Order: sequence, then structure tokens, then C-alpha cells
Amino acid sequence: MESVQVLKNIIQSIEPSVTKGLNERIVLHEPKAMMLRSAAVLAGELGRNGHGRPGIVVFTRSGFLARVLGALRPHGIPIYAFTDVESIFRQLLLPWGVEPFLMQFSQDPERTIHDALQYLKRREWATPGDWLVVITNALADDKVIDTLQLRQVS
Repeated sequence: MESVQVLKNIIQSIEPSVTKGLNERIVLHEPKAMMLRSAAVLAGELGRNGHGRPGIVVFTRSGFLARVLGALRPHGIPIYAFTDVESIFRQLLLPWGVEPFLMQFSQDPERTIHDALQYLKRREWATPGDWLVVITNALADDKVIDTLQLRQVS
């Protein structure tokens, strides 16, 4: 009980000092990581301007996208991380602000996005009218292209 009380005291003293903006101390070198910061800024703007409950949806097989987003600490923006790898799902239970989901991915990326949004809607993580920033990749001319999309829950 004493250990729990000590942790509670630490949390109560630290939490008020946490800033509400994105973590600016993280230096992002990779373009894909820079895209994640843009996604967090966009989701924050959507929330501040009354466009439903914003969130960020990522599809990952390595966990990299979700971990970087969690480290950026987008205040009030849930990070919905979908993976089809069970070990990655378990790892994603730990990062700040990340809500992981284990789901089979379709060969059709559009179908995968649709299934994820429907899952969030069924579980009431998202409601019709909410705007979500979706980060995924697409195959075009045998090249993988990273995408940042804006989707409204129907």
C-alpha cells in the first residue's frame, strides 16, 4: 500500500506540470516521422475547431508509427493503432495514449481502413461525424507510398 501511495503522490505532483502541446523535444529525422507530427497537429486543429472527437488511426506491423505518435504526446487525441501481429499488439499496450487493436488486414487497403473505422464506431470509440487522421501506406507502381488521409466517420 505504501508503494501505491508513493506512486500516487508522484503522479499528482508531476501531472499538473505536463504541458498540453506536442512534445517539441523530440527531433524527427525521417520524413515518415515528420508526417506523424503533421498528423498530430492536424488532429489537434480538428478538435479545437469543433469537428467531433478527433483521433489518429495508424496501421502498423512494427509498432513504429504508434510509438512515435505516443512519444509526441498529442494531448486529448487518441491514437488508434491497428495491427495484425499479436506480439506488436501486446507491445502497443504500453506507449502513452495508444489504444491498440488486433485486426486482420485485407489485401485491399481501402477495405482495411473501412473495417477499422467501422470497428471504432461499433465500439463507440468514434461516432458519425468525427474526423480521423488516417496514416497508412499504399502500393502504386510497385512502390510503397506513405499517406496521411482525413476521413469522416459515416
